[in-house]
Amino acid sequence: MTITKLFLRPKITFIVDRIIYKTIINEMHHRELKECFIVNAVLTEIIIERVF
Repeated sequence: MTITKLFLRPKITFIVDRIIYKTIINEMHHRELKECFIVNAVLTEIIIERVF
């Protein structure tokens, strides 16, 4: 048995009254990929679908 594709669906929740800009979300997502244990620990294809 082999895992060929892995889907990650991190849910992003903001508890603030101000508008969160798309550039900030993209920056957070990029940082998340660099620091994610799962992404850095496996050799399979990883597809990340953000959930808001």
